Amino acid sequence: MFEMGSEFSEGATKVGINKYKNLVEMEKRYVLSGRTAIAHIIEDIMSYSLFRKVALPGYCCSSMIKPFYTKGIDVIFYEFYSKYEEIIDQAEVVLVMDYFGFESSLTVKIAEIVKKKGKILIVDGTQTAFSRLKTYDLADYILVSYRKWTDCLCAAVYSRRGFSIDALKKNNSDYVLPWRKAADMKKEYLECNRGNKTDFLQLYRKANELLDAEYDGYAAPPSEIEKFESVDSDDIRMRRRKNALFLIENLKPMLHLKRCNLGLMYERLSDEDCPLFIPMLVDAVKRDEIRKQLISRGIYCPIHWPIDQRYPYVRTQYHNSEISLICDQRYENRDISQEIEEVSKAVFSF
Repeated sequence: MFEMGSEFSEGATKVGINKYKNLVEMEKRYVLSGRTAIAHIIEDIMSYSLFRKVALPGYCCSSMIKPFYTKGIDVIFYEFYSKYEEIIDQAEVVLVMDYFGFESSLTVKIAEIVKKKGKILIVDGTQTAFSRLKTYDLADYILVSYRKWTDCLCAAVYSRRGFSIDALKKNNSDYVLPWRKAADMKKEYLECNRGNKTDFLQLYRKANELLDAEYDGYAAPPSEIEKFESVDSDDIRMRRRKNALFLIENLKPMLHLKRCNLGLMYERLSDEDCPLFIPMLVDAVKRDEIRKQLISRGIYCPIHWPIDQRYPYVRTQYHNSEISLICDQRYENRDISQEIEEVSKAVFSF
């Protein structure tokens, strides 16, 4: 059966040497998830510094906003191409990130401005987990979540000054166990055509809902840390770069067709880039229908990110028009070829 995307199944990544298990030479702690990491950073900053306001990039996920909001931090947003210095001046802490595994010189520039102004700089390296970025060298804190890269339920937090608070010790087995069971069931379904797809999808959904409700203060299970530290990072980088380049080169000819109204957020890879997805930009009115058509053909492309009106937000052009094309290490050239064919059909159906 042909299926691309969605959650990782058990053993979806080759085992080997992980050259990116330490991004920088700073004190590191493993925690359960990216939002756990943000919450831990907030608590650590609060232990030694007055901290009332944080500046986040306008294009970001609600899971990044929630930990600040729930801890009573005022969240403001800066845009990359307009008046970001004015926003940065208002906050004690600023978070920067690069998107989809692609490094941007503008992010480095903003990070440098943040440090010159004496602000605390957090770098969210989740989307650049298998890259070495210049912003890492400027950061006071770095957080990296690995769940979107492979079947590892853990994240890492780095602190330049060390940590002022105790390491996390609680376990969240209510989240980890159903997610791991779902990953096993998905493997059986894909490889042996055993079981019911609905069953493991419901388990994934249940696990993710539990994480959203209970993420603060949890350590990463040792078994999940071991999984992450033993992934073959060279294989991840090689496969993702190869798949991404193939996607980009085959979609480029469509960019100049007015009927298509298609764009790519990135059209080239630098030597250090390791793509998480290839972000495709489409007409906002057509996006939901394009995604539905791809899903009907077994291709599950997420969007980054749905707006969650429970928390502060700004709506950027990317929130409305972005679709994330699959390029990860689970897939070969023939899979990417089929994805390109189905994307073309969906886009040209209008």
